[in-house]
Amino acid sequence: MARWAQKLEAWVDGLPPRLTALLFLTPFLFEALHQLLRPKPWFTDFYAVACAGDALVHQMPIYPPKPACPDFGTAFVYAPIVAQTCAWAQRLLGLRGETALYAVVYITTLLGVLALLLRAPGLRARAPFLAGLTVSGVRPGNLSVLLHAGILFTAWRFAAKPWLLLPPIALACVLKPTFAVYAALFLFTTGPWWRRLAYAAASLLPAAGYFIYFHSTTPHLFTDFLTVTRLWGFRLAHGHGFLNLIAFAGLTNLTAIYLLYAAYAALLLACGLTIAKTTNAPTQRLILGIAVCILLYPRLMPYEQLTLPLGMGLLAQNTSKPVQHLTLLLGLACLATGGNTGGQILYLGSLALLVGRAAILLKPQSTTAPSA
Repeated sequence: MARWAQKLEAWVDGLPPRLTALLFLTPFLFEALHQLLRPKPWFTDFYAVACAGDALVHQMPIYPPKPACPDFGTAFVYAPIVAQTCAWAQRLLGLRGETALYAVVYITTLLGVLALLLRAPGLRARAPFLAGLTVSGVRPGNLSVLLHAGILFTAWRFAAKPWLLLPPIALACVLKPTFAVYAALFLFTTGPWWRRLAYAAASLLPAAGYFIYFHSTTPHLFTDFLTVTRLWGFRLAHGHGFLNLIAFAGLTNLTAIYLLYAAYAALLLACGLTIAKTTNAPTQRLILGIAVCILLYPRLMPYEQLTLPLGMGLLAQNTSKPVQHLTLLLGLACLATGGNTGGQILYLGSLALLVGRAAILLKPQSTTAPSA
C-alpha cells in the first residue's frame, strides 16, 4: 500500500502544474459536463433572496415559519436590508431583469476568482486544494460568493492600502453577520498594532449600528431573524467547518459552543500570525489572512471555500517535500471520497497544515523561516 502511494505521488509530482491542477479539478469539470447534459436549476439561493424581496413588495413577512418559496429548498437567512434591496431592484427592473443583472455580476465574479486560482505562480502547491471546488457549490448563486470575492479582489489589488478593505468587509458584515470573521484580516496587515486593531474595530461598526437599529425598531422581526439563522446554522446545514465538528460531537449548550469557538479562533489566529511574521509582502500576508478567516467561518459551506486554495497554496508552497506529499495525498483523498466527506477531509487537512506550519516555526531548533 505504501509503495502504491509512493508511485502515485511520484506520478503526480511529474505532471506539469497545469495538468496537476486539471487532475484535481476533475470533480468540477465532471459536474460541469453533467450540468450541460442534465441541467439542474441555477441560482436557487438567489431566488430565495428574490422571494423575500417579492414578499416585501406584496407586504408579506420575509421570515415566515416555513420558507415562502419552498421549491428552492432554503429560506431567507439574511438581514432585512438584503430583501429591501431586492424589492427596490424588482420595482425598477422586474424579477427577470433583477435575475439577469445578478447573473452577469455573479458569473463575471466567478470567472475572475477562477482566473486567480489558475494563475501560474504557485499553481502546483495550490492544485490539491482545488479538489474542493464543485459546480454544486457555485450553482446556487449564493450571495456569499460575491462577498468573499469582493474581499479577495480588494486585498489582491490594494494590499498596500488596507483601509480600502474597510468598505467590502463592512458591507459583508451588514449583509451577513458571520462575515465578522474578516475583521481579523486587518491583523495580517503591516504597520503598528494599534492601527490594525483600529481597522478591525472600524470594519465592525456599521454592522453593529445596523443591528442595534434593527433590534430597537423591529424587535419581533429581529427575533424571527435569529430564529431562522439558528435553525439553518445549527440544525439543518452545518457545512464543513467548526459547527460541523460541534454537531458531530453532539454539543448543544450555547455557552460551551461559544467558549470552544473562542479557543478555536484564538488557536487559528495565533498560528496564522506566527506564519505571517515570516514575510513582509503585503499581498502574501493578506492572502494567508483570507485563508485563516475562511477557516474561522463557523458554517463553512462549499461556496464559502472558493477562495481558500490561494492561501493554502501559499502555506504548502515552501514546505518540506514530505509535507508537500501529504498535501497531494490530502487532495487525492478528497477526490476519492467526494461530497461532504471529501470537503470535511480537505477542511481538516487545511487546519492541520496551518497548525503544523506554525508549530514548526515555533520550534527552538528551527533555523529556517519559509515564506508565507
